[in-house]
Amino acid sequence: MEKNRLYLLAAILVGLVVIAYFLTKSDQRSSTDSVSEKIYDIDSASVDKMEIMQNGQKIVIAKSGDQWRLAEPVDYPVNQEFIGMVLSDLKNYQVLSIVSKNPENKKQFGLDDESKVTFTVYQGGNAVGTFEIGKTPEAPNQTYIKTPDNDNIYLAKNFLRNNFVRPSLESWRDLKILAIPGSSINSIEYNRAGGTYSITKDSTGSYYIDGAPADSNAVSQVLGILQDFNTQTFKDTVLGPGTQFTDKVKINWSGNSTELNFLKTGDTLSTNYMLQVSGNNQVFYFNETLANNILKTKAELTQK
Repeated sequence: MEKNRLYLLAAILVGLVVIAYFLTKSDQRSSTDSVSEKIYDIDSASVDKMEIMQNGQKIVIAKSGDQWRLAEPVDYPVNQEFIGMVLSDLKNYQVLSIVSKNPENKKQFGLDDESKVTFTVYQGGNAVGTFEIGKTPEAPNQTYIKTPDNDNIYLAKNFLRNNFVRPSLESWRDLKILAIPGSSINSIEYNRAGGTYSITKDSTGSYYIDGAPADSNAVSQVLGILQDFNTQTFKDTVLGPGTQFTDKVKINWSGNSTELNFLKTGDTLSTNYMLQVSGNNQVFYFNETLANNILKTKAELTQK
């Protein structure tokens, strides 16, 4: 009798374990439902505007002709390569699963109000989809996302958070100041506190500093920077016509003339430069090390 009771209890225990197992599997399936469709099916070729809300700041990027530009809070060209990566993800992303349907889990996935970044896509001037972008899992090229009107939290692949969420407004901007091919530069005229002097190129392609042979390495460094001159950041301010610039450099190239007007700021402990280029009202801002790659002294440019 006692033995039969033990068998019965064992059978009940096994049954409870089996029931618990299937309930657990059922619950897991409900929180990781497989999803084959995209949240939004976006024609990336038709996208003409993107709106980002990040850390309380609104950033608007809009297409202007064949180029993309920042529209808010400033008007300025963006890095076109960055936009290409965003459009590629919008076209190719795929939702792998629903990882949670519980709104209390939003913080866990970086989708609470303090952490999320909201990204709205427009076509023909109309909003066609809004993504709330959260954390990334350990797997590469995946991100947790959701929509504003649904508690479902999705795991998406081919959706790289860093393509949509950049550290700041500045990091969206095109850092290019100018790009003058070195071979096209005929002369560079310096007007600095230490005096005026010029680099010139003769018919053989040799460079001279005020008629004396120039240091070819020093000149090559200047030409290399001018061929791919990028700023470190920007000053969204206006330098009036009466600004007393500390250094001026005039570049004569292929029948063109470009003037670089430098304004030295700071002190001996921390020196930076603001730069305004002829024909461009934008003020660029960078440190002394970058400036010195162009603002070489006459002694530095003269052949030793």
